[in-house]
Amino acid sequence: MLSARTLGSLAQLLDLLESEQTDLLFNKHGLQLIGDADLSSVFSALRDQADSDQCWTLLEEIIRTRGSLLHKVKPRYLERERFEDLERCLALEGWLVDGKELRRFDPSGTDAVLIEDEMTREIQGSSLHENEEIVRKLSDSAEAFCRPLPDYNACLTNARIALETLARGIAGEKYPEETQDYDASRWGHVIGLLRRKNLFTAEEEKGLVGVYGFLSLGAHRPVGLSDFETCRLGRNLALSMCWYLIRRVKAADE
Repeated sequence: MLSARTLGSLAQLLDLLESEQTDLLFNKHGLQLIGDADLSSVFSALRDQADSDQCWTLLEEIIRTRGSLLHKVKPRYLERERFEDLERCLALEGWLVDGKELRRFDPSGTDAVLIEDEMTREIQGSSLHENEEIVRKLSDSAEAFCRPLPDYNACLTNARIALETLARGIAGEKYPEETQDYDASRWGHVIGLLRRKNLFTAEEEKGLVGVYGFLSLGAHRPVGLSDFETCRLGRNLALSMCWYLIRRVKAADE
């Protein structure tokens, strides 16, 4: 399963090819392409078939035959930039382009992909006042990670803001009457309110507070992990906590 972000990057790479090449690749791998092989049609086709083996084998062939497949692209920097963007999107999901092969370096990446895409749909379909801001901050987090010169601190900061905004939005929507000794700008107050309302237990509160603290420290720390590894770990934790909050709210409303 590939995320919408990675599929978009793959579609942008394929857009550098002549339409006949793209048609041939889709037919070769048994993928359905409706209409012309333009950027929009290619992305729609990849998104609709994202969970198929054929989509994955297409990606593997592009990585394996990059030199011969993209050698006609001029100027060359276009191919390099688009392929490097695809590499960074894959890395965000726990995949490493190792020579001509894809190698899994983090088995949690698949869950993160499923969580983020589904969570984005849930948030956008919710009645939270700041739903678009939450989605935008999650997107900003990924964009900071995928830059040519990644900004890991910005990635974690935006993930933290998304988590904080989501929790504050839930508290404000479900318990608007809470004003006494309550400061919506303080994480401890927001999480404390949600616990008092039995949205989760005291132990679960500690987990949310711990993740928030982890994100607040940024990517640079001497813990035996690289900035890259720390950033991916922190962002995945933030996504998991956002997903957890959304699911608990839905369960409470049912």
